Amino acid sequence: MTTFDKKFGETFIKGVPPSPGVYFFRDADGSPLYVGKANHLRKRLQQYRRAGKKKKDRKLRKIVRHAIALDWTVCESEKAALLLEIQKIQEYRPVFNVEGSWFFLYPMMGVAEHERCLTLCLTTLPDEQPLEFEWAGAWRSRAEVREAFDALTELLRFVYHPEPPGRLKNLRGVKYTTVRAYRNVAPEFASYLIQFLRGESKTFLSQLLIDLLEKPDARFRSAEVQEKINTLKRFYRNHARPLYRTLQKARPGARVVTQAERDALHIESRFQ
Repeated sequence: MTTFDKKFGETFIKGVPPSPGVYFFRDADGSPLYVGKANHLRKRLQQYRRAGKKKKDRKLRKIVRHAIALDWTVCESEKAALLLEIQKIQEYRPVFNVEGSWFFLYPMMGVAEHERCLTLCLTTLPDEQPLEFEWAGAWRSRAEVREAFDALTELLRFVYHPEPPGRLKNLRGVKYTTVRAYRNVAPEFASYLIQFLRGESKTFLSQLLIDLLEKPDARFRSAEVQEKINTLKRFYRNHARPLYRTLQKARPGARVVTQAERDALHIESRFQ
């Protein structure tokens, strides 16, 4: 007899409907250990029952081993199941769910301009910033977004005058936040930059290249500069532009999505 049958009964699977839905493996207190979605609940839970000793079934075996109870909610469609799944994952953050549980760690980038001073912000706490930024994001990949932010801020050092860290004390007190600022920025530069970060236009990148070509230090370190330009191109191609397209498909006219709404937005877009 399988571990699944010992815990939930040999006839348990027969009572599971062949419908779309969300299932919940629970601990002794009734809290979800794992929340999953299925187009066909019976077939999906049968996979847990039949989980073998192969590496691909390791997570299924572990979930069954730790679970005390199992139940489900039937949904009218795959879309409804996906939306309910992400809602419950964000609500409970079950120990065996990783993707979607930590939406509040999704990074965002902000741009602010005041009297030809450009301020850039990378953060997971956009609502706690003391300065009013125009935001782009949210994205899932913290590592790749961080790499793009670092490449951007390092390239801007060739073109504009960085503000000393001491002058940014009022902007550096928020946790999980990095702020950089630059003086004597061209008036249209901030507009081009936010459009680039939001995936609306690559005009910023073209203008930045022109500006870099006029700087001797940038020309001298051309290999390093090219590497960082390539990083920004990848960011635009893999993150900024796809998010823009998703927004226009699911919520025409929207320019930014909050961290909490990001995953639901992609689900909505899939079924447009």
